[in-house]
Amino acid sequence: MTLSGTGVDDYTGTTTVNAGTLVFDSAVTLTAQVTNDATLNFTAAAGTTTLSTGLAGSGTTNFSGSSVIASRTGSGTVNYLGNTTVNSVSGSGSFVIAASKNLTIQAGTLTGAITGSGALVKTTAGTLTLNTGTSSYGNTDVQAGLLTVNSTITSANVTVASGATLGGSGTITS
Repeated sequence: MTLSGTGVDDYTGTTTVNAGTLVFDSAVTLTAQVTNDATLNFTAAAGTTTLSTGLAGSGTTNFSGSSVIASRTGSGTVNYLGNTTVNSVSGSGSFVIAASKNLTIQAGTLTGAITGSGALVKTTAGTLTLNTGTSSYGNTDVQAGLLTVNSTITSANVTVASGATLGGSGTITS
């Protein structure tokens, strides 16, 4: 099912995808919980898709453009093809970051893998803990707060700003 045009984001109820594929082909703001246990595609290249409450579930979610997600929980895979900010994470889901794009995660604990050639960025106070096993992606940029790495990460470049902290028991190689 594809939802398109004006008025697509005028409802305030929860969005649940149990089977098949749901496509939003314009930028939307969804204010209630989104749960995806199948396939969910946000295909808008223009504008910003906002999930004000969060994204949960075990399915595959694809963001073609920019997005802002309040929280990401669950075990599914999320493909970020545009610059994205996730305020908090938890769960074993995996993240794929497209080339030349930034995935900004502010806080939480992630046990799923991060892959792709884009950058992982942390920009606010608080702690982001990566217990991801083995991950490989572009750059790591810690601008504020604490990034705790308890896994093995391959990252092209690692930058830690003054006042920010990189810690943990893991390994980061380039």
